[in-house]
Amino acid sequence: ELEAATILMSRIILTVGEWSDQQRRERPAVLWAEYFNKSAMLLQEINSPTAWTGRALHALAAFAERQCVEMTSTRDDESAMAVRKQKTRELAACRREITRASSTNEAQRLRGIMRRLEIQVTNDQKELDELRTSIGGFLRLAIWSFVKCLACTDAFDNCVYSLVSLIMTNARAQELQHSLSPKLMDCVPSHKFLPLVHQLCARLSTEEDAFHQTTSQLVSRMAVEYPYHTMYHLFALRNANRALASSSATKISRKGSLSALLLQESEKMEERRSEAATSILTSVSSQSTDLHNIAQAINELCTSYIDLAVCPVPDKFKNSKLGDNLIPFSSKTRISRLIKELPPNIPVLTAAPQADAPCDYTSVPFVASIAAGYSLAGGINLPKILRLVGTDGKRYKQLVKGKDDLRQDAIIQQLFHVINRFMRSAGARSLGSASSASSAASSLRIRTYQVVPLTKRCGVLQWVDNTMPFGTWFQSREKRYRPNAPTMTQLRATVHDVHKDKAATAQQKLEVFERVCGLAPPVFRFFFYEQFYNAQGWFEHRESYIRSAAVSSIAGWVLGIGDRHLQNILVDQATAEL
Repeated sequence: ELEAATILMSRIILTVGEWSDQQRRERPAVLWAEYFNKSAMLLQEINSPTAWTGRALHALAAFAERQCVEMTSTRDDESAMAVRKQKTRELAACRREITRASSTNEAQRLRGIMRRLEIQVTNDQKELDELRTSIGGFLRLAIWSFVKCLACTDAFDNCVYSLVSLIMTNARAQELQHSLSPKLMDCVPSHKFLPLVHQLCARLSTEEDAFHQTTSQLVSRMAVEYPYHTMYHLFALRNANRALASSSATKISRKGSLSALLLQESEKMEERRSEAATSILTSVSSQSTDLHNIAQAINELCTSYIDLAVCPVPDKFKNSKLGDNLIPFSSKTRISRLIKELPPNIPVLTAAPQADAPCDYTSVPFVASIAAGYSLAGGINLPKILRLVGTDGKRYKQLVKGKDDLRQDAIIQQLFHVINRFMRSAGARSLGSASSASSAASSLRIRTYQVVPLTKRCGVLQWVDNTMPFGTWFQSREKRYRPNAPTMTQLRATVHDVHKDKAATAQQKLEVFERVCGLAPPVFRFFFYEQFYNAQGWFEHRESYIRSAAVSSIAGWVLGIGDRHLQNILVDQATAEL
């Protein structure tokens, strides 16, 4: 009964604090002391953490983070900074004028102005110092509360993004970074940082400041407990400059707007990052035989893929139609040797394993066999399609790309995973609601696929099975469903002609566009008639397509993703998702 009363009192105090914060009824320091902190401190009297403990700590952390953002914007406000600089300049000018005063009365008048300016400048500086102190206090409070929240509950795992953002944004604040002792970060399970492994690895360095030491220790712990999630990123950093066909990227940078000095500093940072990744891999591999074998297997796999990516395609196969035939691997490639002596612990690179308990590899599919050759996908660089079978019985197809930087693609897919994660959280919170909007929210998602960069210029992508480009479907159906209408090529040429006509007005372009739309009535509804024969399947998959198109469009607009056309938008023929 005492614990129940304590939890109830904590909830009441926190609720009143949140209301007061929303209505701006109290100053931040009062809100923190009287409501948010008091609510969290009450729960410390309870022996074991409850779900409400995490809720109170999350509210305290979110409040502190919000104060940091608002105070930082006040500190960095351009108009306020301009006023402070102007007062400082006026004070310096006044002091100079006093030395040049032609009379005692003039000097006395200037001294009066100088004293007023000195008071204003002193007060402004004092206010700025107090603001900086408050920002530092709320920043430490936010980080501490986020860490404790992540440590005691799984209900607010999404706050790991806020935690890592605060730490990285203030990487140069040495006092703050020294307060982040390894013991504080170690209380958070390492799997909660896995969605941000790419960002954490990108901040590795051999520099010995507190931030980089904390980051290295965290990444090392993740590599020990979840090697199949972390080691690929470390090997990509170690091998970053391998298989570079030429120094064309460097030459372009030197000719462009980047100065040689900045380019040189960037190269030094890459070297330090590579050295730090190598150091972590060496340290982790030496901790146990299992980790040594895992690191060795992943290294062999990554090296084989890099070798395959840069291996030139024989001229006789470049323009030939292979059908189901495969191009045999060259005997000089590492992957040909890997096929002959396939170790039992080679993981399937594009199969994302579940984040189970630390050092639990039961969900990791390994390679059972690899096809004796590869086929080619279209494109200038002729990416290679590799086929293999996993120990889970599934068949995998992978697209191995050389001369192509896949790091940006990997980041976009990571962002899509984050969006899906937040939408799942929103759906979980609305499960108690009976509205149709709540059930729809829980089914919203973006289709994703695995992208694994291996170096700066090559990587592996998961092949998305059972999909077809929009453009391919339309081209194969336009004669059937629009027999008397102009073809897509003809309609595109009409729009292109008026678009490049410099004399055409906006109204004329609009009229041509509307006329072309009238000549090309929508036909994609026939896709659902062809694929799904019964009424229930037709309705469910139509809804699936609508939701997928909505989420993809919103995410693409928010992230500014361009180059969207009918040939690089795929539709799943089984689920109708994009």
